[in-house]
Amino acid sequence: MARKAILETGYTFTPSTNTIVIPRVIPRERLILITNVTTNTVIYNFSDSNLKANTYTVSTTGGTTTTTLVLNYNTSGMLSTDKLQITVDEYDEKFTPSETYTDPINKFRTSSPQALIDTDFEYGTQISKWENIAMINNRPFAFASSVGITGIGTMTLPTSSRTVTVVVGASGTSTVPGIGTAITVQDTYLNIANGNFVVETVGAGRTNFTYTARATNTGTITEIFDPNKTGIFSGTTYTGAAIGGTPIFGWTSAVGAGTSIPVTTTVPHGLAIGNEVSIVGTSQANANGSYVVAGITSSRTFTYYSNTAPAANPTGGLIYVRPQGQFLHRPFDGGVFFTSNANGNFETATRQTRRYFRYQSGKGLQVSSGTIIKPNLQIDSLTATGISIGSTITVQTKEQHNIQAANPGTQITITGANETGYNQTYTVSSVTGYNSFRVTALAGLTSTTASGPYSCSVSSWYGCANRLGIFDAQNGIFFEFDGQTLFAIRRSSTFQLSGKVTVTNNNNTITQTNATLPTAFAKQLSIGDFIVLRGQSYRVVDIASDTSMTISPSYRGATADYVIASKTVDTKYSQSSWNIDKCDGTGPSGYNIDLTKMQMFYMDYSWYGAGFIRWGFRGPDGNVFYCHKVINNNVNTEAYMRSGNLPARYESESRPPTTFINTNLGASDTTVGVASTAGFPPSGTLCIRNAETYEYVNYSGIGTTAFTGLIRGQSGNASLALTNIAAGSNVATATTTNLQVGQRIIGAGNTGFPDGTYISAIGSGTITLSQAATAANPTVRAVPMGSPVGVAFTYSPTDPVAVELAFPTYGPSISHWGTSVIMDGRFDDDKSLVFVYGQSNALPVGAGSTRALFSIRVAPSVDNGISAGFGARELVNRMQLTLRALDVAAVPISGTTNANLLVQAFLNATPSTATTWTNAVGNITGRINSSLAQIADYAGITTTTVSGGEVTAGFFVGSGANSIDLSQVRDLGNSIVGGGGTTANTQIYPDGPDTLTIVVTNLTTVPCNVFGRLSWTEAQA
Repeated sequence: MARKAILETGYTFTPSTNTIVIPRVIPRERLILITNVTTNTVIYNFSDSNLKANTYTVSTTGGTTTTTLVLNYNTSGMLSTDKLQITVDEYDEKFTPSETYTDPINKFRTSSPQALIDTDFEYGTQISKWENIAMINNRPFAFASSVGITGIGTMTLPTSSRTVTVVVGASGTSTVPGIGTAITVQDTYLNIANGNFVVETVGAGRTNFTYTARATNTGTITEIFDPNKTGIFSGTTYTGAAIGGTPIFGWTSAVGAGTSIPVTTTVPHGLAIGNEVSIVGTSQANANGSYVVAGITSSRTFTYYSNTAPAANPTGGLIYVRPQGQFLHRPFDGGVFFTSNANGNFETATRQTRRYFRYQSGKGLQVSSGTIIKPNLQIDSLTATGISIGSTITVQTKEQHNIQAANPGTQITITGANETGYNQTYTVSSVTGYNSFRVTALAGLTSTTASGPYSCSVSSWYGCANRLGIFDAQNGIFFEFDGQTLFAIRRSSTFQLSGKVTVTNNNNTITQTNATLPTAFAKQLSIGDFIVLRGQSYRVVDIASDTSMTISPSYRGATADYVIASKTVDTKYSQSSWNIDKCDGTGPSGYNIDLTKMQMFYMDYSWYGAGFIRWGFRGPDGNVFYCHKVINNNVNTEAYMRSGNLPARYESESRPPTTFINTNLGASDTTVGVASTAGFPPSGTLCIRNAETYEYVNYSGIGTTAFTGLIRGQSGNASLALTNIAAGSNVATATTTNLQVGQRIIGAGNTGFPDGTYISAIGSGTITLSQAATAANPTVRAVPMGSPVGVAFTYSPTDPVAVELAFPTYGPSISHWGTSVIMDGRFDDDKSLVFVYGQSNALPVGAGSTRALFSIRVAPSVDNGISAGFGARELVNRMQLTLRALDVAAVPISGTTNANLLVQAFLNATPSTATTWTNAVGNITGRINSSLAQIADYAGITTTTVSGGEVTAGFFVGSGANSIDLSQVRDLGNSIVGGGGTTANTQIYPDGPDTLTIVVTNLTTVPCNVFGRLSWTEAQA
């Protein structure tokens, strides 16, 4: 036997009940001694009847096994924080290395690891290896093409405005995009003007156009065009990006500031107050443009406010969401900065590797990253109005800070200032611009201007989370910080819901297919959950009964009956529950993590469906250690996640905490009972809703299962006169009748306050605004958020009424640097078939002509070895297609001239003809074969060319057969959202899978016949 003190520090000691819980199995005959080393007292001794355990229990809960002792010794005079030494007898003497020195399958880390990706960001965000996407409620907007707008002369963004005017010269006239066209703007002088936008007006002669920036320009820089760097590119909207159906627009003639335009959609819109939308193509130009959602009264109605009244009710048109996510290269330190810039719920910014890393049995995968998960804001200037306590300090940040004074108690911490008194934790008193805010000095200052390497961070927030790890929307492992707590999380979508469902393309309603296969939506799901249908993720926005629910976005796949739905489950392990090291200074490493500082995050796992998972960091000595471990063998009845093949991913998402009422709510009640208040702030604004009615209420108190001190829905004020408020201030004297916190403020002609401003606090005859006024004493409109009066909601276990945090208190950012994915023991290329597709019919190519031979892609969906179009099979195809060789045979049609061809491989170019995709082997749709790829062959079409895309390989060939090695060309995969049309000229990456098109150019003066043959392998598992 080997006697030793166990190293686990995750035990709990409850002196009042004489109880100790140890997070491992210790057979009773092996427990020797327990000593309270704080008081130097032995409290358990196996050989002393006075120091025995009265009860001794070993149990397993949620995959965690514990040993619980109730001691005979009276420990009531001790403290739960006292340190215990627990001594046990092991069966034999053995050497047990630290978790750090073993890989995820418990082998010593002596084998050579292999890096599976090189992701240093020295020169950019690496779009060839990473995909960036911003969405609102799972709905994307647009992506950039390679077609640039030329001849840009000036770009102006006036102070106190969001409207950017782009002037082009004669050389650019032909490239000016039309009204309603998506554009991508990069590298202007102001980052609020960079991103994806919609062209809103085009000037006479097509010499200028306008779009709406992400925030109001509160600075003095108005000419934002950088002649050396700025680029504007035509964009393409994602398939299904528009909120479906034909919207119906209303119009209320202007009373006070702004014009109310209520919108009714034919499908649930999935929007939240604070989201932005682009209205495109209505009959009234004054109704078109980009707007903040100001009010929502039901799942199919919302309201925005136009600066200028339309002449009549707008008709026609489309509605697009306009996510505010932004992805920026950090050229000065080789990193990437990105944020959702969320001012409303359901906004997501995601960065994910193009490649899904292939797990190999008997080995382990490890992902590591240098990341700041709790954002630091770089400061450009830090100045004060005086040096005494109470002076006003103005903080100007380098980028958009996303801080809202509307959240009383928003805390920021300033560090790094050289001058005494600045380095404190403050409450934000006023937001004066997209990159400036004010706080009040808490100590005497030695100077009115600070210096040094200063920065600030938001101490905490609600309603938004940052994540990093190896995961996607349905499976994986990652860290998450939600503004309050750091979690280690395992995500899985293996749980299949009861029954089978009917899904309809471009429809939000999911229903039970047949009563003999009953569904139980209300019992198995909650509003806000995510489900998987045919490999695609959807958010549950409403549950009408056990047999009907509403999802967002509309179903994107093929219409079908008897479809299996699965639920995505995030199993969260909070920092305080970590079982190896809690990283709070009390664990074996002594590490006390500071999330505002850059950390090295580590995660590794073995799969087989029952392997273990570990999360860790680099510790105080710079060495790797693990903080939490989850065992999956002898625990689950199915695989702990669907696949071990996963991408590296970073994400910032404003997903609100959500619960539901558990008792009837009267129209005038000031307390609402709910299932749980976990994750909600101590005070704030709630959205209480079912499909028919949205009511927004303020609450001032919170219990375990209730919100108290409710202020029910209010009607606002169409002409609210604000007095005693100067430009740059956010507190005004006003009549407060019918006002409530959260109501949006609309200025006349878009003046008075920046877009998105709302009431943050109401006092006795005063209101506080989330952003500072841009003009003194304006008259504005305070608009109702939802129902203008209190509404009675009836509790039903099968038709739940959701209660959500109405908006996030902060939209954080993530900064990350290199990302490593390593396979312990190296990655071994598995023997597999080399697939070949060859053209049996020649493609005639005229003298000097360019023609496409064929295109290849991974099939959009697959299961049971059968590939198909998007949403036709159960899984989105995430395999990697690795190119091997291309053979080209060229035969001149006449004469003795030898053929001379330029052959090019275009990645994600758009063919000019609508050629149908077919199975790569056999060229027959729906037939089982080993390949999961598809081919579009243009041999019978002599006019196919391509536009856009990138050339990834090129070479010259002559007459006869020519073979070219393509093994160094990047593999082909799929996009984050999946997709893919039935013809080769639609839904190309990132609107679907990668495509590779082989194009030939005849460089001679005589026509020739060309044949092509391509070989490849597929990493299907």
